[in-house]
Amino acid sequence: MKKKYTSIGLSKKTKDELSTFGTFKDSFEKIIQRLLKGAKDDRKTKSARHEDYAKLGRRD
Repeated sequence: MKKKYTSIGLSKKTKDELSTFGTFKDSFEKIIQRLLKGAKDDRKTKSARHEDYAKLGRRD
């Protein structure tokens, strides 16, 4: 049974690394970094959205 890793936006190279056990730890660290970076980007986007709401005089 083959799992699909495309749902979290992994490149083909990273998928190949995930399939080999030796580089699994490195790939896992890359995934964590990508997810943390994504979370940081989401926070920035959310704060920017709230600033836009403040300019419009609305709270959300």
